[in-house]
Amino acid sequence: GVAYFFGGVAKINPDWLRGEPMRYFLYQLIDTPVLSIFAEGRPLALVFAWGGMLFDLLIVPALLWRRTRLAAFAAFAFFHVMNANMFSIGIFPWLSMGSLVLFLPPTAIEQGLAWLRSPFAAAAASSPPSEARHQQSSPFACRLITTAFILWFAIQCLVPLRRFLLPGNVGWTREGFYFAWTMKLDQKSSFLGFHLCDPATGVCESFDHNADLTSVQARWLPGEPQGIVQYARFAAARQQQATGKPCVVVCDSVAALNGRPFQYMIDPRVDPATVTLPRWGHADWIVPLLTDVPIGHYVNTERKNARALRLIQTARIEEKLFPAGLAPTAIRDATPPPGGEGDDQQP
Repeated sequence: GVAYFFGGVAKINPDWLRGEPMRYFLYQLIDTPVLSIFAEGRPLALVFAWGGMLFDLLIVPALLWRRTRLAAFAAFAFFHVMNANMFSIGIFPWLSMGSLVLFLPPTAIEQGLAWLRSPFAAAAASSPPSEARHQQSSPFACRLITTAFILWFAIQCLVPLRRFLLPGNVGWTREGFYFAWTMKLDQKSSFLGFHLCDPATGVCESFDHNADLTSVQARWLPGEPQGIVQYARFAAARQQQATGKPCVVVCDSVAALNGRPFQYMIDPRVDPATVTLPRWGHADWIVPLLTDVPIGHYVNTERKNARALRLIQTARIEEKLFPAGLAPTAIRDATPPPGGEGDDQQP
């Protein structure tokens, strides 16, 4: 109930209700047999987006009410089989369908197991279930277990709400994003480059951060501001240990959310290795998302890299935006390596 309810609440946002990024996700099916019929058109994306939101909000009450339970079972299975075939979301659909046994009465499960064990299905189904004998628990144990469950479910209900206490778009800042049931709500196209600079000479050298990462980390890191800061600290510490001199990290973190124009995600005037990672509050070094701009204009990898590099050139060369106290005299191999969280395609 918590997972689906908060998943539905998370979908009540302007981007999702306008069909983004569902339109992008459906477009990825254009070369898939049978499923390609879902690839074209904004109206169909709106149907999927609103249908997914209503499903998440209504499916648990429908499963709890005996009169609608059978229909809810069928809708539940159809929804997750479709998701498993259309989107890359791992084990989630199958794990969710396995949880349907929680809505069955114990007698039905026992009769089902008896049917599997017995060659005479009719006799097994009509046989009365055996009554299990349980030792009576002490009142203190019952109160302890009840208290533990109340605390556990209270945590599960409160943690997803923390995203509403933080400013900004949660898909952009990633603050309050995890454990809030916001899966598949955003398409974030990201571009990331690093330079290590000597503050004494102003000489900067770029390096390929992907060499330090696994394939999963390389896909994940460009869209995660806090992850970028953690990696910048690692890179700065390694450089200082190797040279014995302090260094400044220059980070070009550029991204586009749900087809918006590319913009800096981390302030280009800060050294990400020195900023504070707030435990509860908002990070002021994350650039606010542009809101009064068109959405849904996805670009392919080549155009993404060209737009990101043009933005970086404007910031670094024309506007000379660098961390305080750094005046670069030379930038060697300054073009960041192509990278990002997924390569978008043009619908």
